[in-house]
Amino acid sequence: MILSGSTKGQGISVAATSSGGTVIDTRGEAPEDGIEAEEFGYYFFAVNNHDSDVLLTVEFGGTAANNLIEKTIKAGEGLVTVVNGLKLAAPIAVTAFAATADKIMLYGDVRRA
Repeated sequence: MILSGSTKGQGISVAATSSGGTVIDTRGEAPEDGIEAEEFGYYFFAVNNHDSDVLLTVEFGGTAANNLIEKTIKAGEGLVTVVNGLKLAAPIAVTAFAATADKIMLYGDVRRA
């Protein structure tokens, strides 16, 4: 499935430079009937359109340390894997921020696990 923060599957420009960040994807509702929440697998790739390396932080469901994935995206490296199949249960909101605004483009998809 296309990330909800994307238009037609195009890259999402990471504009935010602090926590709470640019919305990448939101999925699901909290289960009301006691049935286990739906699970999703996330696949993210990034490209750095800057002349310097940029630190990218992806927030999976919150801003606590156990919800964060950080990766330095090197300048001129092309499309690099950030997350490869991370499974999470809905409801989930995924945001991202970078050390430099609008230099990281995030691509990817989400699959029902």
